[in-house]
Amino acid sequence: MALKAVIFDMDGVLVDTEASYQESIRRFFAERGVRILEEELHSIVGSSYSFYSGRVAGWWEQVKDPDPAEVAMGVEKAMDPYFISTPEEIAALAKPGLRETLHGLKARRLKLAVASASPLRDIEAVLSACRITESFDSAISGQDVEESKPNPAIYLATLAALDLRAEECVAVEDSDVGIAAARAAGIPVVALRERRFGFSQAGARWTIDALPELLNLADSY
Repeated sequence: MALKAVIFDMDGVLVDTEASYQESIRRFFAERGVRILEEELHSIVGSSYSFYSGRVAGWWEQVKDPDPAEVAMGVEKAMDPYFISTPEEIAALAKPGLRETLHGLKARRLKLAVASASPLRDIEAVLSACRITESFDSAISGQDVEESKPNPAIYLATLAALDLRAEECVAVEDSDVGIAAARAAGIPVVALRERRFGFSQAGARWTIDALPELLNLADSY
């Protein structure tokens, strides 16, 4: 079966945001007297928004004498200043070879899509900041489906948007929940190697160290 599309996770695959996000969360709560264990932070990588929100709410409950202004605005809004937000900050976290890889895949007449648990506004911000919006034929967020990864719904929705079968695509993921989601949809997975967050990546069919390796994989598929 010929390869017709490559479907990308976003955080940790297109942009190296996960470590930055974790440090922002750790710093926010540390300044308010709450120590978050490394394994707790790692658990939110690749998770659904609802899981992430539940974790944040649980940590917030541990804050003693919270600032009334932060209580009024809500913890997630209070955290906003701690996260990267400008296009320049986001673009600086683009994975090496990102734009060249996308250009090479498009030159090979492959469709490209994003399937990310992040909200659509975050996906659009990243694609715009990295100047890669036009490279993608579809972008499906965790908000577009009832259940996010590891449920396969986001990948099934992406297949429908691309009008392709699972065996005509490959998914590029880093987290174990993302790999599980793609596999459950029947899509072969390329794991972008990640050693910082305790992932096994055992469910992937291929493992690469950098995005440009996808070009060789596409040529030999």
